[in-house]
Amino acid sequence: MKLKITLAFLLSLGLAGCGGEVTKEKSAEQALVIPSWLQNNAADQKGINAVVTVSNVLGKQVAINEAFADIDAEVQLLLNEARDAQLVNISNKYTGLEKDIRLQVARGLPVLHIVSAKVVATFNNPKTGDISVWAQLSDARVSKEFKALLAQVDAHLKYYTHVSGNGSSLTQMLSILPALPTLELRSKLKYYLAEMGAENKNIILPNDQQANLLDLQLSNKFSDLVMTIDATTDDSLHYEYALTKQLQKVGFNLSARKPDLLVKYFIEKEDTVQNGLHKVVLVTDAEIVDNKGVTIATVSQEYQALNSSEKLALESALQHFSTDIMAVVVASAIDFMDKVNRDIPLPIIDKR
Repeated sequence: MKLKITLAFLLSLGLAGCGGEVTKEKSAEQALVIPSWLQNNAADQKGINAVVTVSNVLGKQVAINEAFADIDAEVQLLLNEARDAQLVNISNKYTGLEKDIRLQVARGLPVLHIVSAKVVATFNNPKTGDISVWAQLSDARVSKEFKALLAQVDAHLKYYTHVSGNGSSLTQMLSILPALPTLELRSKLKYYLAEMGAENKNIILPNDQQANLLDLQLSNKFSDLVMTIDATTDDSLHYEYALTKQLQKVGFNLSARKPDLLVKYFIEKEDTVQNGLHKVVLVTDAEIVDNKGVTIATVSQEYQALNSSEKLALESALQHFSTDIMAVVVASAIDFMDKVNRDIPLPIIDKR
């Protein structure tokens, strides 16, 4: 009987010991507290936040780099929204050659990077070995960096104080044009800052007056630009009226007065009927000459159009011809602008 009692007692101790181990394991699991920022991806935090988790094999620095990259991607998204709004504003406000050049300049502005994101917290999961990082770019920091960049861009206008008030409209327009990237980047930054809060909506800068004057003068000179066309053969002369209409539609200002741009053109037409539709083929050449007699661009292309009406098919082909003439004039102006600005690049934040 005594032996049975002893065995029973020992068994009870063993079971009690097992129960204690289970309790310890449960206590250890309960002690693993996941930070709230990791549970909700810092969704309740202000500013731009990124939470990244990687395995311990990759290490903390990889997590930090990925978090910073995520924040930079979010900044780029916001800047792209500002750019899209800027493009819509340009499309609504301007026409013709000025609109096309401003749009191309706005699309080509440098990519801006902010490098002031900070690591707020890290967490090492002892159970999985994973490493989590929470990085943040505060609204105040974004505002501070973009205000600093805006001040640099505003100061960059010092390079464009000596614009020409003499010569033709084309000469004066080209003297102002190199300032356009600075004006557009300045406008983009002001828009972005204004979207961040009311305190940024009426930022006053030292060169506000100069910026406004340059922008107004540039628009005025674009409006004053005059183009005329000149057929190089008698047969091409038959298309003068139709070509004039299409060039006006794409945004050129055509006039009989002394031109800033002269388009010397050649057009040869073939017209056939296929399955009841008129097929028009235009063989074309255009030489665009400035007011000093310098060829600034050329177009040499064949255009085809199909329509139930020969007239409509011809209009369609001439429209494509006119669009290409606009494209090469824009390209010539942008090339001139870039050459002038080659030694005075825009200031940007990109220290990586």
